[in-house]
Amino acid sequence: EEVEKEGRSGVRIEYQFCYVNSHNFLQNRGFGRLRRLDKTYQFIHLDPPVVKPIDASDARDYLFQFAKQYCKKEVHEMLIKGVSQYVGPDKLSLLNFIEPNFIKPNRESQYFYFNTKCWYVTKDNVQEIGYEVIDHHIWEEQQKIIPAKYLGSPLIHFKIDQDNQYSYTLSEEGKKSHYLQFLINTSNFTWRKSKEDFSPEEENENIHLLSKLCAIGYMAMEAKDSNVAKAIIGMDGKQSEVGDSNGRSGKSLIGELLRCVVPTAYIPGKRSDIFNDQFIWNDVLENTKFVFIDDVLQNFNFEFLFPNITGDWSVNYKGGRRITLPFERSPKIYIATNHAIRGRGSSFTDRQWLLAFSDYYNDSHKPVDDFGIRFFSEWDFDQWNLTWNLLANCIQLYLQYGVVQAPGERLEQRILRQEIGETLISWADEYFSSEEHLNHRLVKKDLYDAFCIYDPMQRKYISPTAFKKKFIMYCDWKGYLFNPHKYDSKTGKPFKTDKDGCPVLDDKAG
Repeated sequence: EEVEKEGRSGVRIEYQFCYVNSHNFLQNRGFGRLRRLDKTYQFIHLDPPVVKPIDASDARDYLFQFAKQYCKKEVHEMLIKGVSQYVGPDKLSLLNFIEPNFIKPNRESQYFYFNTKCWYVTKDNVQEIGYEVIDHHIWEEQQKIIPAKYLGSPLIHFKIDQDNQYSYTLSEEGKKSHYLQFLINTSNFTWRKSKEDFSPEEENENIHLLSKLCAIGYMAMEAKDSNVAKAIIGMDGKQSEVGDSNGRSGKSLIGELLRCVVPTAYIPGKRSDIFNDQFIWNDVLENTKFVFIDDVLQNFNFEFLFPNITGDWSVNYKGGRRITLPFERSPKIYIATNHAIRGRGSSFTDRQWLLAFSDYYNDSHKPVDDFGIRFFSEWDFDQWNLTWNLLANCIQLYLQYGVVQAPGERLEQRILRQEIGETLISWADEYFSSEEHLNHRLVKKDLYDAFCIYDPMQRKYISPTAFKKKFIMYCDWKGYLFNPHKYDSKTGKPFKTDKDGCPVLDDKAG
């Protein structure tokens, strides 16, 4: 405000800062506060439809630049002297609260937001619409500054025949997509074989590709469904010794794609004490939709994630803040691992969506060798546009097929091998190479003693009870029947089952 003041030399003009007008100025231009779940607030700037989280300094800088451009030099001079006092965090804490009109995620559809248009993706259709059509708001990081164009039809189309065999066809545009071809390659477990050597099961391995595409669609959708509460786990499908890390098979590139698509918290998994850190979820914000835990170790404690997958998500922030994200607003999880995830039983399997990766890509053969450029950072507009079309395609496949688990035998064998351990496998392979130990009743204590003689250190780590459990797993892994006298020789069915329908195989004779 200009204030006239009289002095000895006559009337002079002084400038005074008006706090009410400054608040009105900022609020009329979309600056305000957003109330968080824990009743604290953050400063935001709403420029419909985009909501941008800001610091107090961003509002101060906006005011400062406006004055620099439009106001007199004296006003600019006054702000330079006291702008932090006039527009500091304390003064801005009196700005009005803004309640953005965020859309509630829908389990039947998903929006993608680009620079001038949006895509509305449903099971059967993809609509391109202008921002003038939508009346809801979005976070700044949801909008991708790319003039994406929908190509009019899916890049890949699946069908299933009467024998439950999956087949697919690619459109001409689909054949050009680097990322789609990468997924096809990582789902190819027969690339070393000729067509004549395929087994019937291997000929149906197109389901590995469909499983990956549906999982990407599931992760790209914001909506959560308590009936489909799973962590996606990318793991090597190739059999190898426990502790061996195949690596370089492309598992992390699914997580990296999603980082480009949805608001993401990235968690490096190469830490043995990963869940001893009370601030492990410090980067999980209220608008975070995806958590990528990359390259976890062999002893990764998946059970720690149970409440995060199926329930609310508690976050302890550095500085003392704590919030609990309700299930429907909490992020989805992708885990990339070179090892099998430990843990057996329905509590584990019901929370896992396993993706198997072949060794088509490895230490000596990388995607850049096939495509000539690095994914994401070196893609041109055409490849990004194809990838956004593929993402819409993935959502439609997920809405059509739902959760498509990769064929379980390959992954189950890898999980079993890790649970059994290489020492027991090595001992048992040698022990049962003698025919006198197969198809004969064996004394349990003698078996355990023979194992401990093979490697005396194992007596410290594996009790007789644990040995029995691992031994049953070994039989399963080798395709042996454990305690065959507990089965009916004619029907092949167990004489007794427990309340869960599992065979009762205990031999009380020892």
